[in-house]
Amino acid sequence: MTGLIHPLSAAEHLLPMLALGLMAAQQRQLKAERVTGVFLGALAAGAVTALVIGPSFITYANVLNVASMIIIGILIAAAPPLPSSACYALSLLFGISHGFGNSVTLINSANFHEFIPGLLTGAFLAILGGIVTAELVHRLHSTWPHIALRVAGSWIAAIGLLILGFMFRG
Repeated sequence: MTGLIHPLSAAEHLLPMLALGLMAAQQRQLKAERVTGVFLGALAAGAVTALVIGPSFITYANVLNVASMIIIGILIAAAPPLPSSACYALSLLFGISHGFGNSVTLINSANFHEFIPGLLTGAFLAILGGIVTAELVHRLHSTWPHIALRVAGSWIAAIGLLILGFMFRG
């Protein structure tokens, strides 16, 4: 249960995963399930990496996690057509960092073999929420839902900038 709830419990965990689903579905030529699969595989790899090396890189992972929110939010807001390889690379990089960041603080407080499946399930639900939302927007034949989706991306990026500012304040 800890693994399931953890990625859904804080903006810096939930919003990048939701944004990844929005971005994957926004890229019409891309198979969103492949982006999801790459992210979940990398998430599991990042979690195992946290178990092996411990908390030594947690600061970098946390900054990269917030950066993922900013970068993906900007990509949703700008809505440029992206090559599939760029989407997969973002999924891979941010999956590893989120797996590490979500897992390193909870390794000692949870049974790790139970934590990872919960983490993957929570992340899958967050990404699926983004995919379903973007797919519903694409089915509407009005322009305002597409604008609203892009505005949501800008808000995700703005929230990321705020969190980043709080991380580095004195």
